Amino acid sequence: MLFWSQDQVTFLSDDHPRTVVCGQFGCGKTLMVLEKLRRCLRRVEKKNEEMCEDNEEVSVENSRALFISCLSPSLKYSRDESGKYIEPIFDTSIRVALDEMAQTEGCEIHFENAESVCEKMNVRLSRSNFYSKLPEFIAKEMEKKYGIIVIDEYGDQAPTKQELKDGKWYKYLDPENQRLLNLDYLSALPLDSLVIALHPQLFEVNTSRPIDGLFKENSFQVCSLNTLYRNCASIVNYYKDIGFTDLDSCIPVTVEGIPPILIPGQFDQNIVYQTALKKITNNKFENLTNNKFVCIYEEKFKREIFLQELSKKNVDLFEIKNLNEFLAAERGCLLVQYQHIRGTESTSVLFFADDVYNASVRSLRASVELVVCVPEDSVEVVDRGPGVRRIYGLRGSPAPFRTLRDILSKENIKKTVCCFDETFTSSYLEMFKQEFQQLSLQEYPKSADELDEQLKGLKEGIIMYTQTNNRQRNKLFSLIDKTTTMFIYVWCSRYAVHIQLHHEPRPAIKQTRYRHYSLD
Repeated sequence: MLFWSQDQVTFLSDDHPRTVVCGQFGCGKTLMVLEKLRRCLRRVEKKNEEMCEDNEEVSVENSRALFISCLSPSLKYSRDESGKYIEPIFDTSIRVALDEMAQTEGCEIHFENAESVCEKMNVRLSRSNFYSKLPEFIAKEMEKKYGIIVIDEYGDQAPTKQELKDGKWYKYLDPENQRLLNLDYLSALPLDSLVIALHPQLFEVNTSRPIDGLFKENSFQVCSLNTLYRNCASIVNYYKDIGFTDLDSCIPVTVEGIPPILIPGQFDQNIVYQTALKKITNNKFENLTNNKFVCIYEEKFKREIFLQELSKKNVDLFEIKNLNEFLAAERGCLLVQYQHIRGTESTSVLFFADDVYNASVRSLRASVELVVCVPEDSVEVVDRGPGVRRIYGLRGSPAPFRTLRDILSKENIKKTVCCFDETFTSSYLEMFKQEFQQLSLQEYPKSADELDEQLKGLKEGIIMYTQTNNRQRNKLFSLIDKTTTMFIYVWCSRYAVHIQLHHEPRPAIKQTRYRHYSLD
C-alpha cells in the first residue's frame, strides 16, 4: 500500500482489544488484518526490549501470533484422486506471507485453517463443525500466550437469507446459524488482542455494518471499509452491469482498466473456447508484458475441448498440484476449479461460469483483465428468503421466461401480477408473451379497489403492468402482499434478466433445488 485511507488509519492506530473488520469484496480486509498483525507484533517486541533494558536479568520469549483462516473448503472438491486434502490457494498464499513476516519481524506466527482445526478437535471437516469447535480450539491455544489472534474470512459460506423492509433487502441468519456464528463466545475469552475480518456474506450493505445478531452491541469495535482496491473500475462496472448493487456505496480508487468481455455460447462447442482463448491471450504472448492467466471453471466446463484449444495456442498448462511452478513460470495458464481459488485475486482471469449469477461476484477474483463465458440458455433460481425467489438469465435469452412458466405450472399458480420496469423493452416483452398464453395488459391501478376489480376480472393468467417505476412497484407490492396472489417483478440489466417472485411457500412444495442466496 502506498497510502492508507482515514478509516484504515483509525483501525491500524487503535489498540482496542476486540475489533471486527467488515466490508465488501476487494476492500482490503485481509491486507488490513495482516498489517494490524505486523504492528501488534512490533509493539510487543518493543515492550519486551524495554523490559530487558530495565532489567538485564529478565528473559522474554519471542512475540507470538495466531492466524486462523475460516475459508470453508468445498467438501466435494477438497481432496484429490488419492484422498489427499487440497489446501485452498488463499490459505497457501497466506502461509507464505506469514512465513515472510515471521522471518522479517523475528517472531512466531502460527497458521490454522478449517481443515487443521477440525483435525485437531477430532471432528469431521465441515462448516458447522469448524465454527462450533472454534471457541474451544482457541481456548486450548491460549496457553501459548499469543500477543494477537487474527481470524480472517469469518462466516465464509454462511447461509444468509434476505427479507424486504422499507423497500430494501436486508440479510439475516436463521436462529441456528446465528447461534453457530455468534462472536460473543470468542469475545469472552481472556485474549490480549482479537481481530476478526468478516466475510462479505456477513456484511449488511444498507447499514455498512455486520448483519444483526453476530455479537452484543459493545463487545466489539467495528471498522467498516468502503474503498475498493482489488479490481479496476471496469470490472466493478461489469459487476454492476449484471445487475448487482452491492458495490454502489463503495469507492473504487483504481484505474479504469481493460473492459471485461462476456461471451455467451454452448460449452460443448469448440468455438466458445477458441473465442475465449483468443480474447485472453490477445497480444499477451507476443508482448510478454503479462503472459500468464488463470482459467477458472465450474461444472459445465468441458475440459477436453479446452485442452485441445489451449494446445493450439502453445500455452503451458499448470494445475493446483503444481501451483508453485506456475507462480515461478514466466508464462502459462493455471487451470483451477472455482472452489480452490476463492478468496484470492489474479491479474488476468478467464472464467467459465455455469450461469450469469455465478458470473457476477465470482468474477471479482480478477483484478485487471477478465473474460467470462456463460452457457447462453443457462438459468439459476436463487432462494432469497421465505416466499421470495429470483430467476437469473442472460439478456436476450428466452430461457428465464421459460423457467418462470415451468415454476408457475409446477406449483399450479393460476393467477399472478407481473410488473415490468422501464428497462424492459418492447422486444423483450414480445419474448415474454411468447411463453405465456393468458396475459392481460392493464393500466396501473390507481387504488386498491381498482386492483381488486382487475384481479376479479381475470379468472386465470398474468396481469401485466409495463414501464413501472420503483414507487409504483412498492405500492403495488404492499397491496398484493395482503393477498395470496403471486407478485412478479421483471427487469433487465446490461447483461442479465432478473425475475423476482414473491409468494408464500406452500408446505407441500419442495424447493431443494433452489439454493440459499450466497455471494461467495
